[in-house]
Amino acid sequence: IPPHYVPGERQRIELYRRLANVSDADELPELVKATRDRYGKLPTPVRNLVTVARIRLKCRQARVLEIAAGRDQVTLRLDPKHRFTAGELRVLEALFIPSRRQARHGSRAALPRIVFREQQIDLGFTKKDPQALIPVLNALLDRLIDRHNAAAHTRTSLTEKAGRNPTHER
Repeated sequence: IPPHYVPGERQRIELYRRLANVSDADELPELVKATRDRYGKLPTPVRNLVTVARIRLKCRQARVLEIAAGRDQVTLRLDPKHRFTAGELRVLEALFIPSRRQARHGSRAALPRIVFREQQIDLGFTKKDPQALIPVLNALLDRLIDRHNAAAHTRTSLTEKAGRNPTHER
């Protein structure tokens, strides 16, 4: 957070702390609005911190245990209880990696390298355009959140059905 944006060291530390501790999706927009009201338009470094906070929230919802960033790659590690099936891996590859036929017709992947594994996703990006990573990461996390929500809904439905099933009477 630039000192010219938030002049007081204590206020900057407090803003870092608040961004790091955002725990739900409704809290972040409120924090951004309060920061804007107090200090004015968010400069790029603060917008980047907000993006990181948003990604951290999505990772939690998507059951991503760890996100590690290297020089030209970001790796997402999933909870072992939420491994991808072979079918899910094929769907993700179809969504994010053009087939040979699509590539012959001009389709290009949004990132130069995307690798899906049972418990891990590697997203490679170029130093020329690291910002290309953010929309792909957001779209991928949204898919993982939808997957988790659908699985939770299925478990709830199965539990409800089991509770109403006359063969399970007590």
